[in-house]
Amino acid sequence: MEVKETKKHLPCELTEEEIGVLARKIQNGYEFRDVDCEIQFLENEKAVQIVRLDTGQVIEKRAMTPDELQKHLFEEEPPEEGFEEEKEANHE
Repeated sequence: MEVKETKKHLPCELTEEEIGVLARKIQNGYEFRDVDCEIQFLENEKAVQIVRLDTGQVIEKRAMTPDELQKHLFEEEPPEEGFEEEKEANHE
């Protein structure tokens, strides 16, 4: 069946481009979609895993890199503004 014949039977109006995109998805058997994921640090296993939030499926699990194993004493940088003023006030 040709595209023009198929288009006659569709209940909505689609452009030739939209029909082509849909046909490629059907022919390929898949389409790419963005999926929300979460990175979890498993410190007791020294591993990192990526988990899909919609299904809970573990997508990837790997060993932590040396940087990821490094403990940080301070998670945030000190504030830029007012830092010097606070420092001077504490010395008075």
